[in-house]
Amino acid sequence: MNRQVGVFRSFCLAFSFLGMLCWILLLSLTTSTPAFAQFSSSIDGTVADASGAVVADVNIRVTNEATGLVFVTKTSATGYYHVPTLPAGKYRVEASKEGFDTAVQSGVVVDVARVQAVPFQLRVGQVSTKVEVTGAPPLVETSEAHISEVTTAQEVLALPLEGRNALNVIAQTPGVTGSGLVSDRAGANDIFNAANAPSVTANGQRGSSNGFYVDDTSVNDNPDGGSAKLSPNPDSIQEVRVSVNNYSAQYGRNSSILTQITTKSGTNEFHGSLFEYHTDNKLTARNVFQNSPNPISGRIVPVSRRNEFGGSLGFPIRKDHTFIFGSYDQLKSAQAFTARYTVETPDFTSFMKTNFPNNIATHLLTSYPATVAASGSPITVAAEMTVLGLGTCTGTNSIGMPCSMPLFQPGVLSISTPRNGIQWNARVDQIFGNGSNRLYANVFRMTASQSSPGSRPAFNTNPPAEADYASLNFTHVFSPTLVNEAAMGFMLDYGASPVEHPSVPAINVTGMSGFGAGWGPAGFVQNDFHWRDMLSYNRGSQSFKFGFDIYRDQDNAPFTGPLYRPTFNFHNAFDFATDKPFEEIGINFNAETGGLPFQNFGYRSTTFGFYVQDDWRVRRTLTLNMGLRWDFSGNPTEANGDMTNLQLGSGSTLAERIAGARIIRVKRMFTDSRKAYFAPRVGFAWDPTGRGKISVRSGFGVFFDRWPNKVWSDATRNNPPFVASATASVLNPSGPQPVYALGTTDTAPYGFVYPPIIPGLNPAGGPTGYLASVGGVDQGIKYAYAENWFLGVQYSPLPDWVVEGDYVGSGGKHLYTVIDRNRFAGDLIQNQDTLHRWNPYFATVNYGDNSASSTYNGATMSVRKIFSRNYTFQTSYTVGKATDDVNAVGPGSGAVYGEVIDAYNVAAQRGLSPNDVRQKVALNFVAHLPSLSNLMAPVRAVFGGWEASSLAIFQSGLPATIFTRASFVPVWNDPNCVTTLAASCQVIGNTGGDYNGDGNTYDLPMRPSFSLNTSYSRSDYFKGLFPASAFPAPPLGQEGNVGRNTVHGPGMAQVDLSILKNFKTPWFREHANFQFRAEVYNLFNRVNLNTFDGDVTSGTFGKATGVFTPRSIQLGARLEF
Repeated sequence: MNRQVGVFRSFCLAFSFLGMLCWILLLSLTTSTPAFAQFSSSIDGTVADASGAVVADVNIRVTNEATGLVFVTKTSATGYYHVPTLPAGKYRVEASKEGFDTAVQSGVVVDVARVQAVPFQLRVGQVSTKVEVTGAPPLVETSEAHISEVTTAQEVLALPLEGRNALNVIAQTPGVTGSGLVSDRAGANDIFNAANAPSVTANGQRGSSNGFYVDDTSVNDNPDGGSAKLSPNPDSIQEVRVSVNNYSAQYGRNSSILTQITTKSGTNEFHGSLFEYHTDNKLTARNVFQNSPNPISGRIVPVSRRNEFGGSLGFPIRKDHTFIFGSYDQLKSAQAFTARYTVETPDFTSFMKTNFPNNIATHLLTSYPATVAASGSPITVAAEMTVLGLGTCTGTNSIGMPCSMPLFQPGVLSISTPRNGIQWNARVDQIFGNGSNRLYANVFRMTASQSSPGSRPAFNTNPPAEADYASLNFTHVFSPTLVNEAAMGFMLDYGASPVEHPSVPAINVTGMSGFGAGWGPAGFVQNDFHWRDMLSYNRGSQSFKFGFDIYRDQDNAPFTGPLYRPTFNFHNAFDFATDKPFEEIGINFNAETGGLPFQNFGYRSTTFGFYVQDDWRVRRTLTLNMGLRWDFSGNPTEANGDMTNLQLGSGSTLAERIAGARIIRVKRMFTDSRKAYFAPRVGFAWDPTGRGKISVRSGFGVFFDRWPNKVWSDATRNNPPFVASATASVLNPSGPQPVYALGTTDTAPYGFVYPPIIPGLNPAGGPTGYLASVGGVDQGIKYAYAENWFLGVQYSPLPDWVVEGDYVGSGGKHLYTVIDRNRFAGDLIQNQDTLHRWNPYFATVNYGDNSASSTYNGATMSVRKIFSRNYTFQTSYTVGKATDDVNAVGPGSGAVYGEVIDAYNVAAQRGLSPNDVRQKVALNFVAHLPSLSNLMAPVRAVFGGWEASSLAIFQSGLPATIFTRASFVPVWNDPNCVTTLAASCQVIGNTGGDYNGDGNTYDLPMRPSFSLNTSYSRSDYFKGLFPASAFPAPPLGQEGNVGRNTVHGPGMAQVDLSILKNFKTPWFREHANFQFRAEVYNLFNRVNLNTFDGDVTSGTFGKATGVFTPRSIQLGARLEF
């Protein structure tokens, strides 16, 4: 109930007093927005006479063929005209002037965010004589410089989109690489997600830099970045435009892929749809890991059902003036889930029940058993000891386990999990008078619930999700040369993480599946408000845009619940069996009082953007695009003033300043909230022939990238005094030691017993008697940015065909990182296996700053045919190389928190980006097969009305790193040092991991004796690419030379196909059509493996541990009218 009240208040805030004040302000200032507005398209062109001389003062009349909306203007002295702020759609353009016949171009398709050229050549005659122009408008883009692709409503509904998610088309865009929304479960990445996160990148930029817009409103996930909080259902979509780069200053806030979704509106025609889609386990092939029956159900392929049904309806309330459109989409499903785990064997559990019946480990193993099907040979006690460097096992080990006893069993979990959801939208468009005023409002709502499976079913949950969207747009035409568009929007995103058996802490055991939920119970509510406005002004041969946008983000994160539950880490199964964790983390309390911790924070931030853009038609064949953008963010705050940051100490190096750092309370996150972020953009489009057949285009621009909230919010949310997140570790004998126990109740705060807590703050602001893990952010952190450039050629060799080739380059600067800086190489070696760290008052110090960079060089070649003669087709080839320092696969904050081996030598790990895809081919088509109208009715009924469509991706694999997660295991100069440390004890070797001895267990071994630059087959990834023993440990205190991202993972080849049969149904409604369709995902059932396990200490090292969706068939029926 409280959350629902909060949602209602958020809507009221967006569209009541504060919203209205901003609305009035925007209208009065008549400036513009860099957001991708609903009316972001335009038509321009040059009018000439038969001799080629330009003609001034020609009357231009542009009519939307669906709504009847009319736009008028005149050509300038140079014969140029420009009609801005058009909704995407189909138009009729007329050019008339006394002394000339009126020229008419019908069926002009204007895509979202495109400038469509429509030139005219008038011939002498009478205005009353109308001459239809038969040639199509130029397909090449002669007015702007960018690389992008558009998917129309027809294609969105025809293509085989897995999960019926239109974001699948992003991966088809030239220059875009990645697996997109392909996952391990058919339809898992559908529209019923709190965040849709396509795994795609472009220009070597991070996935977190991708941006998403629905109509005129950003739906970006601000805490993480790179995800969309809303993905509209296909029946509500008019078009999808994906841009790899765009050199107009109108676009900002993100430096990578920009996805703009335009929704449908009502028209003068009554139109709509009804649909039902179904798939199940009988229509799904088993994947390569599904070889063993489930021990409970006896099935190899788990039972799954997916039914998605709904419809849409659009109609006029008042012809040419008032229109309504709505859609409804509901999902009821039980999805198959398959994953590999390494779990305990029955022998292990029996041994514990016999030898340690009262241990916590025995209680856990018997009360919360794993349920997986065995796959492969078990791992014995002796084998696990060898992998972990614990010596040779003879007879029994130190706790009495027989060396030959099976300890772990690799296995496969293959089950069905419920997943349900509803999404609907309603949109109203109003055209006032003669069209000089336009207003529309649009609302979406999505609710969903999805099971969260794991190897131990007792901990499975069914977390809910919700997304609410609203937008309002008003456009006013002051004159044919002056148009203003103002818009405001709201996006709410809600999710929860419930926990079963919260009295069981999170328990991690090296080598096997752990226990308990890792995080929860908690939830979040994110409210994003957007106000923006755009003024378009045409003067002569120049088109100007002036504008600004305001983003107000509320990140409400009531995360206190998870703080009540600690986490225990075990070096190995033998320590787990004897209840001896080496570390207890998440010992959370209020540092000042010693009482319960608090972390129900409400973060607030505001982002601004101002720009000016001039698109200048220098000559009839040359357009110059020039712009300047100014982006900056306000200083983040917390709703109740409960915020902290790290204040660095004095010194000439960052290490020295970390050594003297302290935690302080702050009202605003930064002391230096920089504002001077100016981004120049320049581009040109040149038609050397003047016939609209060739366009040479180029551009250069600076694109600033707003920080994801987690750069500062996650880095600081665990800080004292509100939270003291202490760590008890056996690696620090003088500090607190782990107190291993389960909670006494499943009611918060769960009754856990912690090490003795001493209230009070130490001189650095940390808790007294504990080494708390803290964090902070550079108080003068800079905006990250990319310098992007490209040079390309578009050529239209035939009507409806475009061939394009582009070179693309970029450099990422000041990229965000959060790194534990309170560590140094050699710490454990110099200090007798005890971490001293730079700052003695804290454990880890996760510090956010701008320590990373990236470079990219690549090229794309594409061939596209627009829909005509019953088919459309596109294929593209992308080649490139991306390098960086710190990154992670896909979108989200993983890139910011990417692994860093040496905290003070980040540049040393520069290598291939984890998103580096050397080659990719994408292909899609929609084809209407011959209607056979000239044949007999029975023949037409059987063989006519068929359609086929396809999406296909073929790309090379992503690179990965060979590493170890093992802890430091010292070798002493005196064997007695193992039990009794003396001043003479020295570390002379290391039989474990953490090779540089800094306390961080992510380290690189040495290169093997063989080459790693080998092409591996899929069978190699099943068997294991290489043994762990092939990667020796480096000398004491040094990192190995295997390098970062030096082994490429398996490639991907995915072909999806849709076959449709249409039946005319005039008995229902004129032009109505009933459609039966079969969609086949992964048509050839290719085994598309995910990446391989690079941890040399893992039982699955060198093997692929995940697989993308096997062949799956979805059947559907649609009625369109």
